Amino acid sequence: MQINLRRIKAERVFKKISQAQMAKKLGISRTSYAKKEEALERLLLKVQIQDANYINRI
Repeated sequence: MQINLRRIKAERVFKKISQAQMAKKLGISRTSYAKKEEALERLLLKVQIQDANYINRI
Protein backbone atom coordinates (compact mmCIF):
# COMPACT_ATOMS: atom_id res chain seq x y z
CA MET A 1 0.00 0.00 0.00
CA GLN A 2 1.40 3.36 -1.03
CA ILE A 3 0.65 6.35 1.20
CA ASN A 4 0.14 9.76 -0.39
CA LEU A 5 1.20 12.22 2.31
CA ARG A 6 -0.77 14.98 0.60
CA ARG A 7 -3.99 13.06 1.24
CA ILE A 8 -3.61 12.20 4.93
CA LYS A 9 -5.66 15.12 6.27
CA ALA A 10 -8.14 14.94 3.40
CA GLU A 11 -8.77 11.24 4.06
CA ARG A 12 -9.12 11.85 7.80
CA VAL A 13 -11.68 14.59 7.20
CA PHE A 14 -13.51 12.59 4.51
CA LYS A 15 -13.87 9.65 6.87
CA LYS A 16 -15.09 12.01 9.62
CA ILE A 17 -12.22 11.11 11.94
CA SER A 18 -11.37 13.91 14.33
CA GLN A 19 -7.86 14.95 15.27
CA ALA A 20 -8.68 13.79 18.81
CA GLN A 21 -9.62 10.32 17.54
CA MET A 22 -6.42 10.07 15.49
CA ALA A 23 -4.34 11.26 18.42
CA LYS A 24 -5.92 8.71 20.75
CA LYS A 25 -5.26 5.91 18.25
CA LEU A 26 -1.61 7.02 18.01
CA GLY A 27 -1.24 7.47 21.76
CA ILE A 28 -0.47 11.20 21.62
CA SER A 29 -2.32 14.38 22.60
CA ARG A 30 -4.66 16.10 20.15
CA THR A 31 -2.46 19.18 20.27
CA SER A 32 0.58 17.11 19.36
CA TYR A 33 -1.27 15.48 16.47
CA ALA A 34 -2.51 18.85 15.20
CA LYS A 35 1.03 20.23 15.25
CA LYS A 36 2.32 17.21 13.31
CA GLU A 37 -0.46 17.55 10.73
CA GLU A 38 0.27 21.27 10.34
CA ALA A 39 4.02 20.66 10.08
CA LEU A 40 3.40 18.03 7.39
CA GLU A 41 1.32 20.52 5.40
CA ARG A 42 4.06 23.17 5.66
CA LEU A 43 6.70 20.64 4.59
CA LEU A 44 4.63 19.54 1.59
CA LEU A 45 4.07 23.17 0.57
CA LYS A 46 7.82 23.79 0.80
CA VAL A 47 8.49 20.77 -1.42
CA GLN A 48 5.90 21.96 -3.94
CA ILE A 49 7.56 25.38 -4.10
CA GLN A 50 10.97 23.77 -4.57
CA ASP A 51 9.57 21.54 -7.32
CA ALA A 52 8.03 24.54 -9.09
CA ASN A 53 11.29 26.49 -8.85
CA TYR A 54 13.21 23.53 -10.28
CA ILE A 55 10.78 23.15 -13.16
CA ASN A 56 10.97 26.86 -13.94
CA ARG A 57 14.77 26.65 -14.19
CA ILE A 58 14.69 23.86 -16.78
